[in-house]
Amino acid sequence: MKTITLLAILSLFTACPAQGPQGEPGPQGERGPQGPSGTGSQGPVGPKGGGLYTSRQDVYCKVAMGAKADAGYALRVACDDPRDLGLIGSCEGVATANSYLVSNAPGGWGDMAGAAFPPDWSCRWTFDPGPGPGELPLATANICCIKHP
Repeated sequence: MKTITLLAILSLFTACPAQGPQGEPGPQGERGPQGPSGTGSQGPVGPKGGGLYTSRQDVYCKVAMGAKADAGYALRVACDDPRDLGLIGSCEGVATANSYLVSNAPGGWGDMAGAAFPPDWSCRWTFDPGPGPGELPLATANICCIKHP
């Protein structure tokens, strides 16, 4: 009798599939409670009026033009003051055959503590094959800055 009962139980396990088909997803659960607030201190109140730069009149742009071969076809243009904030710069104006813009980059923008030099923008072109012309009169370096009050 024990053998028949054991066989009957074993046949039930082998006759049933291990897992049926997956059902539909259930409904979204409720949102949990909000966590505790942070333990750090609150920062100081900022200056009134939106900070140091509050007007579009604080923005100015500068241009340098004309790159010469004896200067390595390089141009640099800088903000007026080391405390001014450089916003954007660009290089343009050269469409001479075989010319390549090889440097189009900001300078001094990462010096946040006691900057000695104003933010600048540098451009440099080269020619391949060289040599290029004696000058690139339309080569232009641009920079826009915000005046520090």
